[in-house]
Amino acid sequence: MDRKIKRIEKEMSNVSEDILAILQKDIAEIKGALLGNEYNPGGGLLNRTAYLEKELDKLRMRYDRMLWTVGGGAAIIAIIFNLIMAFFDKFVIS
Repeated sequence: MDRKIKRIEKEMSNVSEDILAILQKDIAEIKGALLGNEYNPGGGLLNRTAYLEKELDKLRMRYDRMLWTVGGGAAIIAIIFNLIMAFFDKFVIS
């Protein structure tokens, strides 16, 4: 294991400064894209994903409430319709 680490260290020491500078710049850009930067700390991909998950949860709750409201309203309308039909059959037709 130590040999492998020493070999990797030796290979890394042979990398030129230009390549290391490019890698550091790329890593900084990736970090900025994921987490945001000092000018826009809430603009990173992780913050945006968390915000969208919260919005999705709100929409799901709204959809569930709407579904129960429509179902309850339809049940009430069906009961009223049945009562009217029973009244119509009992008193108007008879």
